[in-house]
Amino acid sequence: VAGIGSCEELLGRAEQRPEVRQALLSKRISEENLAAGRLGQPYELKPLVSYDMSNGAFGLGLDMTKVKDGTTGSLSASLRVEQSGQWSMHASFATSLGGADSAISRAVAIRNAEAELRVAESNLLQARDDAHDKIRTSWADVAAKAARYDLQLALLERELLNYTTVQARAELGGATHADVAEAQFAYVQAEAAAHRALYDWQLAYVRLLAAVGDYEVLGQLEG
Repeated sequence: VAGIGSCEELLGRAEQRPEVRQALLSKRISEENLAAGRLGQPYELKPLVSYDMSNGAFGLGLDMTKVKDGTTGSLSASLRVEQSGQWSMHASFATSLGGADSAISRAVAIRNAEAELRVAESNLLQARDDAHDKIRTSWADVAAKAARYDLQLALLERELLNYTTVQARAELGGATHADVAEAQFAYVQAEAAAHRALYDWQLAYVRLLAAVGDYEVLGQLEG
């Protein structure tokens, strides 16, 4: 349709529809969740504050913990000041097996994340298909309404020509007042039909903009 673009061009803009953008965002979140699940838990850092009542030593430190494949590793380091005012550095590393439950839990979490990603991909595909169907239907409707409007304009031009011709014949005595009234009525009917066709075309165009998701242009039209 002239001034609108081809249907294929509009299909390429379906990504801006809200439901498609939402489905795309859900897919990206699912991909990130799956990647995080496969990578394992990140390192967790915790501050350490200690006080030894037996010797009055006060310490500040940091504990770093990593869980991977059912194994927990912890590295702790602290800087302590004794009652005597002397400073001392303490560090320790510990590792433990979380057992089969930890590995199974992680595997289940990964499978769940994979399932969520498949659902998100399916939802995105469905959202795109629905958007494309709406755009194709709306574009075809605009094309039909535009052709109808062109036809009504041609009919209006014909009735106007006929009306002026009958008027001229009536002035020469070749047509009656009834003939003039009939030609005028046909012209008024054609004019009303042209206005209706224009309205139908404009309404179809607005629906096409909504199907594409071009709400910026819609806002300009409303303004």
